[in-house]
Parts: sequence; structure tokens; C-alpha cells
Amino acid sequence: MIDPAGQTVPQPKWWAPLLQSGASLAVRYALFAAIATGINVGVQALVSAAYHGLFQLWIALLCGTAAGIIPKYLLDKRWIFADPSAGVICHARKFTLYTATAVATTLSFWAIEFGFDSIGGREHWRYVGGVIGLAIGYWAKYHLDRQYVFGTRASSESRTPGR
Repeated sequence: MIDPAGQTVPQPKWWAPLLQSGASLAVRYALFAAIATGINVGVQALVSAAYHGLFQLWIALLCGTAAGIIPKYLLDKRWIFADPSAGVICHARKFTLYTATAVATTLSFWAIEFGFDSIGGREHWRYVGGVIGLAIGYWAKYHLDRQYVFGTRASSESRTPGR
């Protein structure tokens, strides 16, 4: 499309309406949390199937957590907080802060997963606890990230999902 001055006007992307409402923010955050949860729990299951030695659960937890955090950071940065910052130094700083908030929320996630593992008697209860722990952790993480990681650059729609 060309404007009256003869300049090309970029067309809105097909996904632009998805970025407009608080409800869509909640849906996107839930979708991204589900994707990261799937990656996390899937990697845990793969590690648990492949390794049966000492500290199996700890190794599976660490691998799952590491696998889930990178895609979640990239999705949150772009689609939740609309953070336009770029550059290696900026990404390193924000990813460090993002990881720090993840450490706090991961401790709660692990506590819930270990609790389910100890009372369940079957491996699938550990995964149930993991999913519950991740849901609680992501809720808390959104609020921490909004304030401490992306707070100064968060878009006007970056408010509590669902409100």
C-alpha cells in the first residue's frame, strides 16, 4: 500500500489483532507457559528414560528446566512484554534477570514436584506435581518479570493476565 507521499505503508500482520487485548495477553501467556511446560516435562521424561543412575530426578529436573527457559524467555520478550531491546549486552542482562526470577519460581516448582513424587508412589504423580508447580511458578514469574525484567519497557497491555 502506498500513502499520499508515495511511501510504502507496511501492512498489519495477520497476528496484529491478537496483541490488542488483556484477554489475548492471558491466552498468549498461558499458551507459552504450556509450550515451556511441555518442553520441560518432555525433557524430564526423556532424561528419566535414558538415565537411571544416582541423582536421576535432580538431573531430569535440571535438564527440563534448562530446556524450557530459553524458548519461554524469547516468547515472553516478544509476545508478552513487547520488549524492543536488542543487542548481546542487553539480552545478556535481561536473560540474567529473567533467570534470577526463574530461580525463585523454580524452587517452588521443584518443592511441589518433589512433594508429589514422595507421596504419589508412581512416577506419573511426579509429573502431575511438576505441571501444578509450573502453573503456580509461571503465575508468580509473570509478576516478577513484569516488574523486574521488562518493567520499564513493558507495553501498555502488559498487565495481569485475565484482568
